[in-house]
Amino acid sequence: AWLGGALFAASSYLARRDDDVARALLGAGSGGLVALNYGAGLDARYGLARQAERAVGEALRAAKSAQGAGPYVEPLEEAVAAAAQALGDRRFVEALGGAAVTASALAAQAVGEAMEFNERHQVSAHIVQGLSEAAARSAARKA
Repeated sequence: AWLGGALFAASSYLARRDDDVARALLGAGSGGLVALNYGAGLDARYGLARQAERAVGEALRAAKSAQGAGPYVEPLEEAVAAAAQALGDRRFVEALGGAAVTASALAAQAVGEAMEFNERHQVSAHIVQGLSEAAARSAARKA
């Protein structure tokens, strides 16, 4: 979870810079959004999500009919139903998109401020120095 948060914060910060890295991240993000919108258009036209939901539901019902599988399949059925309901609610999808944009802006601001703080107070240099001194003391004790 921490790694995902750190990657999100770093990519949010890097995407707001004015250099080649930012342009690459924005291009990749734009490509992902185009693909997502294309998929949503196909789903609206052909009802792919409903078809997939039906197929998964039928597979889960078939699996549930197997002897002793009921307790294992029921949580999966509930998860599929909840996901289908959430994805079908456009307000949820729009709210999720707005939250992602806000989180990205806040993460970029936090990373920027942390970098400025580190430059002013040399926090990372103090940490490295402390770790080096601790390693030297530990090596001296072992010798």
